[in-house]
Amino acid sequence: MKNGSATVPDDNVRADLQEITDKNEFIQNSAASTVYYRLTVAENGSTIRSESVSLDSVATTISEQSPHYENLSTGEQRTVDAVLDNSTGDASGYRPQVNDPFVNQFQTAIWKGDTLYSIYIDSYVDGFGPSFGGFLLGLGVAAIGVILILTGGRLYIVDPKRISWDPDSDE
Repeated sequence: MKNGSATVPDDNVRADLQEITDKNEFIQNSAASTVYYRLTVAENGSTIRSESVSLDSVATTISEQSPHYENLSTGEQRTVDAVLDNSTGDASGYRPQVNDPFVNQFQTAIWKGDTLYSIYIDSYVDGFGPSFGGFLLGLGVAAIGVILILTGGRLYIVDPKRISWDPDSDE
């Protein structure tokens, strides 16, 4: 990226680069990097150019493009409120449900009043809850499932007639 441009002959790579530039206005070399680049794809995707941009430019663009709380639906506002109310100060964070409105927009910045909040997902554990106890519950449920499958398989091997079903039978 530091050289400024590259030419790519492979159609699959060109499609990937086009998708990256469509979804991301700015990119970094790594998560630890503070250098941002704006990518542009030209010549039917075969040439990609990078332009170094300042952090001020990135911050201004994010600020201008961030949604405003007032413009969200009531359900989306509830989700944002729950995240903000439980994720500031000494709170350990909040894990919204997968089907909560607006969750598919995270990671995002959002304006609420005069404050620009950055909402991001810190970690994933499982689908049973945000705590280690929920994780253990999930392991227990999975273990019960494995036991039931093994028991059913054993019964079938030992006595297959016992669990077979004949629709023409009177029994």
